[in-house]
Amino acid sequence: MLTFEQIKELVELVSARGLQGIELERSGFRLKIDGKQSAPVAAPVAVAPATLAAVPPAVATPLVASVAAPVAAPRAEALPEAPPEEDLYTIPSPIVGTFYRSPSP
Repeated sequence: MLTFEQIKELVELVSARGLQGIELERSGFRLKIDGKQSAPVAAPVAVAPATLAAVPPAVATPLVASVAAPVAAPRAEALPEAPPEEDLYTIPSPIVGTFYRSPSP
């Protein structure tokens, strides 16, 4: 069986020499390294030129310094807890955010 370093050398050899690939079989161990693989060529896509609407020039307005009034933080009100439904039951989940439709697989 080949070591990691030997396999790494074979990969570098295939890459450096520009070979199509190499196959090696030794004592029931089979190794296949594919060389040059070209990426699939995408078909060119025609794009329509974008048309821009005429925008009237912006009128410069004088900047007015404004003082922001302090805003009161909204108060967190405790919502009344809803009574449990009689025909429903809770299925606890071991992972937060995971929904289980049934209590067991």
